Amino acid sequence: MSSFGASSKSEGLLDTNVLIHSLMVDAHSEECGAFLKSLEAGERCARLEPHIVHEMTYVMLRHLRLSKPEIVSILLRIVQWPGIQCDKLLLSGALLRWRDRPSVSFVDALLASHAILNAAPVFTINVKDVEDLEIEIPKPLSSYMP
Repeated sequence: MSSFGASSKSEGLLDTNVLIHSLMVDAHSEECGAFLKSLEAGERCARLEPHIVHEMTYVMLRHLRLSKPEIVSILLRIVQWPGIQCDKLLLSGALLRWRDRPSVSFVDALLASHAILNAAPVFTINVKDVEDLEIEIPKPLSSYMP
């Protein structure tokens, strides 16, 4: 199986609101929950993009008031579902880095995950934001030579 899911073609793109409604009790909960169950079972197929995962972490943390470990547990399971197409290594790495480092933003964890998977440096001036993420950071920026 590739890192992009069970099928080579998704039916569409998964949006944040489907997951959020499935975690709530409202007029859309049942429909969203049923759709997610079909993705979990591999009966349907949808693409999950990194920026949507970022939005999910934000909404779950700020509005649903879930903890980072709770959020990561939920999202790591979803990323592995047979009906979810995504870069599983990238997102899993980003979620784990975000969970394990309290001061790191999800975007910085995603950037670090991408840098590690691609053996690429991260060009940044805000070194303190990413220095704990086991990535190469050229200092000064102009010193980097591939």
